[in-house]
Amino acid sequence: MPSQADKVMALLYDGFTIGQRNDRLNTDHAGYFMVVEAYEESQLPTKDGSNGPWCVVGFDLPQLIDQGFEFMQSYKE
Repeated sequence: MPSQADKVMALLYDGFTIGQRNDRLNTDHAGYFMVVEAYEESQLPTKDGSNGPWCVVGFDLPQLIDQGFEFMQSYKE
């Protein structure tokens, strides 16, 4: 099982952004933090993950990192 730091490094290596939330992503959901795949400004704003880049937002950053890592692993299999 990879450590949280390993998950962060893998996500960053694949072009994900992790950290303070961009308020123009997943506007239908609350949260201070986000994990989002690479995106272009022209894709914003988004209401949820169905109309733009894959993105999770919330208040528990470690949990969001876990979700992002699981998503990344799912398309690499």
